[in-house]
Amino acid sequence: MPARGLRHPSGVLDLRAGLDLFDTWRRAPAPDLAELVEHYWRVRWNMPGPEPYVQHTLSNASVHLCVEQGNARVQGVVTGRFTRLMNGRGRVFGVKFRPAGFRPFLGSPVAALADRTLSVRAVFGRDGDAYVRRVLALDDDLEMAAATDAFFQERLPPPDPAGGRRQPRRRPDRRRTRHHPGSTSSSIAPARANGRCSDSSTSTSA
Repeated sequence: MPARGLRHPSGVLDLRAGLDLFDTWRRAPAPDLAELVEHYWRVRWNMPGPEPYVQHTLSNASVHLCVEQGNARVQGVVTGRFTRLMNGRGRVFGVKFRPAGFRPFLGSPVAALADRTLSVRAVFGRDGDAYVRRVLALDDDLEMAAATDAFFQERLPPPDPAGGRRQPRRRPDRRRTRHHPGSTSSSIAPARANGRCSDSSTSTSA
């Protein structure tokens, strides 16, 4: 039986049935990120047979950044229940932002992301591509969390004297980007039922 996280994620329907097939992990971000980021999470799965495992999840009011092989993305708030098909072996590392916590990085209201996705590059440019490659190259959960701390600490806007946080400046990346399944290069795309991610893209929700 796989090792499990400190507590099971919430929102996962019929969680008990999947506990022998996937395991979860989570960790709080660095203290200076806690205002915007709720926690990091990771899910691994290993489906023993040819048939995919169907996981239904109830969403929450948070944006997630999901790093998965071939499908790194920023997932807006998903309304209602969604479904993920898991097959073979896989892993997703994610960042769960607090409500409105992604706005300083997006530079606009997160409501525009409801039921939609953005590629990581569309938000963070080539630095986002480098971050994704870094996380995918790692296997240790704590190292992935440390890399994510460093990435967002470099982009953390200074405190706003009037309260809240200022919108950080980001340079538009005008170079053409490759299209990857489940993501977009420069525009917001509708979320697909089998590609959504929440606090696990496999899918669990916290």
